[in-house]
Amino acid sequence: MRTCIIFLLALLLASATGCHVNRARPVKDTEAVTTTPVEEVTITGSYSIAEDGTVDYAPRPRPDGDLLGRTTTEAISLEYIDTWIRSTTSRAGGSIARITSITGPYREDPDDPEDPLLYDITIETWAGR
Repeated sequence: MRTCIIFLLALLLASATGCHVNRARPVKDTEAVTTTPVEEVTITGSYSIAEDGTVDYAPRPRPDGDLLGRTTTEAISLEYIDTWIRSTTSRAGGSIARITSITGPYREDPDDPEDPLLYDITIETWAGR
């Protein structure tokens, strides 16, 4: 009888310490944001850059739509600003880019007139209604 009880306890212990198998599937990364064609992006805002490179300010109302987010870039040259604004807005799924801040122009080396003019820009990405 004693041997039978020991055997049953050993069997119970063996079954209680069984291995656990995780049958959950790994989560696939999905991107919930849709992309808007770059040519459909409208750029608006209170700030702009004049022909001579200076920053102009003219207050404008916010767009009619839903705010998707805010993005900032630093030390971008004038020739890349439009492309950056359009691609950033497009990747976020927005159709309107509102420029909320432009700081500049400045040069990395102020004593070198050959250095390009650089700007720090903040935009809001909006989805129109």
